[in-house]
Amino acid sequence: MALEIEFLSSNLLKEKEGHEKISFILHKIKDGKILILEEPLTSLEEAKLIEETMIGIDDKFKGIEVATLGEENKSFASKIAAMLGIRKGITVIGPATVIQKMRKEKAPQKILLTAAEDLDDKKDEPEK
Repeated sequence: MALEIEFLSSNLLKEKEGHEKISFILHKIKDGKILILEEPLTSLEEAKLIEETMIGIDDKFKGIEVATLGEENKSFASKIAAMLGIRKGITVIGPATVIQKMRKEKAPQKILLTAAEDLDDKKDEPEK
């Protein structure tokens, strides 16, 4: 079972805004890739990603799984940094057909991924 994981730097994603950023991410996910974003999506971006995903669901694209690990510290300094657009953490996004389950745990912060068992079978299926 081969999984393709792609790391997207914050610099790459900062070059894209709004719909372009969401489309870029969705295109890669529809290609079967699991993405690790160096910087977490904003809550608005994550909502837009889910909205665009729901619109695009069909027989071939079953949806996405998303989990974000961020800085739990809500100190005054971290709140100021957030207002300035400085976000710390990562977001992991993948196609629902590849990731069977994604679970986030707080202590220690980690994301547990369970891959679909029949991943190789799905790649070998003839297109209908």
